[in-house]
Amino acid sequence: MGLDIFAIEKAARIADYEEKIELLEVDEEQVVRVKVNEAFKSHDHITDGIYRWEGRTAEFGSAYGTYGGFRSALCLLAHGVFPPIVWNNPDLYEGGDFYELINFSDCEGAIGPTTAGKLLTDFKKHRERYFEQNNEWDCERYDDWIEALDIASNDGLIIFC
Repeated sequence: MGLDIFAIEKAARIADYEEKIELLEVDEEQVVRVKVNEAFKSHDHITDGIYRWEGRTAEFGSAYGTYGGFRSALCLLAHGVFPPIVWNNPDLYEGGDFYELINFSDCEGAIGPTTAGKLLTDFKKHRERYFEQNNEWDCERYDDWIEALDIASNDGLIIFC
């Protein structure tokens, strides 16, 4: 099991989640179903549905444990604490660097363009320090996030599935 991250650019909601995609006159290659995680609805007010996109995409995966470790590394880098401290004290960390990933689902949900832009700024700000402290594979994953966030910040989405 793992977590897949899918980034799309210029996303537009075109139908409710329950509608059959065959009834939509769109190119299936540029359509994705988005399921919002009810526990984390706050990122850019994304709603369940079928979304069409234009432009760039990026996709990468991670094992759940690997993603948890990555999220912990971001939390330690920016805040000097492990994620449970942030989860248990959200008022102290809300708006801080990487907060929107640290206090977000590790299995499903979506992040919209405004939050993606904010996270992109956080990733760029901390890139040099992260690269000094981590191995080559982790640094490649960090750059995958930068690419995905850049794509999603252009009226797109980051989709966790």
